[in-house]
Amino acid sequence: MKNSAFWAKLKSNKKGILLFLSGVLLAALLFGAFEKRPYPFQPTFSDSNYYAMEEYESAEFEAKLMGESIAEMAMSVDSVSRDFSANADDALGDSTDGAMIIRSGNLSLHVDDVQKRLDEVSAAAENLKGRVVNQNLWRGNASYNASLTLRVPVENFFTLVEEMKALSLYTISENVSADDVTEQVLDLELRIRNLEAEEAQFLSILDRAGEISEVLEVTRELTRVRTSIERLEAQLLNLSNRVDESTLYVELYEDASVASVAEKWRPLSVLNDAFKDFVVFLQGVVDGAIYLLVFGMPALLVLGIVWLFYKKAKKK
Repeated sequence: MKNSAFWAKLKSNKKGILLFLSGVLLAALLFGAFEKRPYPFQPTFSDSNYYAMEEYESAEFEAKLMGESIAEMAMSVDSVSRDFSANADDALGDSTDGAMIIRSGNLSLHVDDVQKRLDEVSAAAENLKGRVVNQNLWRGNASYNASLTLRVPVENFFTLVEEMKALSLYTISENVSADDVTEQVLDLELRIRNLEAEEAQFLSILDRAGEISEVLEVTRELTRVRTSIERLEAQLLNLSNRVDESTLYVELYEDASVASVAEKWRPLSVLNDAFKDFVVFLQGVVDGAIYLLVFGMPALLVLGIVWLFYKKAKKK
């Protein structure tokens, strides 16, 4: 009777039972969620990443306690160098006042007398505070040709070109060029400044280095950086010199008739050559006679013996 009454009450109170079961299920879900996340604001990455982060922070802290190694110091130098490169444009803003131009030219000139005009070309370059860097003179088939390399200050370059053309009968060819090397100069200056900053950092590291191996390592790096600086400085100096001084290549030609008229007859030289040829001829004749005598004697002897046998045979 009691069991039947209990089940009768349960059937009559279905809504209360459903609410009770729903509450128990919700409590179980919430308990399970908080058990997996004990801290309400804990990050959601995996346990392996979490422990890896803890190990990294611990290793970083120990490295700071032990002090920086030479490799870490070198990395700091690279960082400083990159920071310097990022701000290089501002640092080089006032390095040049204008464009860096290398001017050069080529002239081919027809003159009346090459040997005579050579001295005038040299004098014209010297009057314009220039100089002759290279000079060549050679004889062609029946005329002389010459080539010169002239250097003058850039402000006198076009004046020199006009004076060279004035010394000629006419201009065969003319070429003038201008090469803008501003970017090359700026790039070299930037690289030199970067290397100088790196060199300063290595010098600072050298002061803090304690062990001999560290000193040797830093010294090697200093040697490498200093060598690179000196090489770039040489390139920069070469460009600067070429910007300050212009180069003009000049070629001189003359008519063949000029050299032909100036050429003198040398009869003594011709007589000497003829006498030498005559002596050589006589030597040939004498040599031939000697060979004929040496090789002819055996032949004459054989012919004489044959002739004697023939004569005796004829008498019988």
